[in-house]
Amino acid sequence: MATFSWRSTLGSTKQVLWNLVLITVGSMLCATGINGILIPQQFLSGGVTGVAIAIRYLVPSLPIAMLYFILNIPIYAVGWMHVGRRFFLYSIAGLLIFSGALICPNVLLPAHDKILIALLAHTP
Repeated sequence: MATFSWRSTLGSTKQVLWNLVLITVGSMLCATGINGILIPQQFLSGGVTGVAIAIRYLVPSLPIAMLYFILNIPIYAVGWMHVGRRFFLYSIAGLLIFSGALICPNVLLPAHDKILIALLAHTP
């Protein structure tokens, strides 16, 4: 029976910390785009984020971070069986960090041109 090793799965401590820093910065940028541009301008995004935003528009009392987290649970359940451990663990970290970043209040970014707003707020 093979034993599980965090070091062999995730790599060196320095590499893990660097990857978590990059995930955190990317999550903060995407959350700023969503909270600072998309939601105030009533725009949608693609994927699970867009579905979470659409549900939030229909039921404004539901927080977008909770919706995003809940909508991702079935996807992660399937991913558990089909992707490698490292990718899965970093994805879980990204889910938690991005959901947390969506909770943080963001500054409203002033933009008035709808095309510019769509380009600025494009989230992958």
